[in-house]
Amino acid sequence: MKKAATIVLIGLLLFNWYGYRLITSFIEGTANAALNARLDDNDYNEEQLLSIKIPANLPYYINSVNFERIDGQIEIAGIHYNYVKRRVFRDSLEYMCIPNVQKMRIASASVEFFKSVNDLSQSQKKSGDHSLTKSPVTDLYQPGSTWECITFYTLLVQNPQVFILVLPDPVYAPGEMPPDTARRV
Repeated sequence: MKKAATIVLIGLLLFNWYGYRLITSFIEGTANAALNARLDDNDYNEEQLLSIKIPANLPYYINSVNFERIDGQIEIAGIHYNYVKRRVFRDSLEYMCIPNVQKMRIASASVEFFKSVNDLSQSQKKSGDHSLTKSPVTDLYQPGSTWECITFYTLLVQNPQVFILVLPDPVYAPGEMPPDTARRV
């Protein structure tokens, strides 16, 4: 009996730690799949689309007047968007995005549910000390920090002197001629 109770309690603990997140990620996945199916069928309102233009300094590209369908996601100012279509037009890459309302609802419901299950709002009001309810992830994440990915090409363009290799001359003059063994035979 004790063994069964232990297994049930450990299962409940594991579900509390990971189960809710797995369920919400599954629900988000199904909502994203449904939205992508609607986008593939062109079942959306053109007035809801947001245009994002990125300068494209590409040496060779083909201008296209028509958009092409693309899949992907982006988050801007806390709002989740799904890419609908894109094109390269004149000197910029233009994306048309639609807000993913279902994903935002699921994410906010997940956060609210997590707070209510773990009683975070009550403990913050009572204690006033936020360090008791900190997540280990927030210790690592600094909101003001920015991440920059530098490619080898960018590094080479910025500092070309760093990557100059001086190789020795591969042709060496011999000090003396080798013995002539072919004539002795």
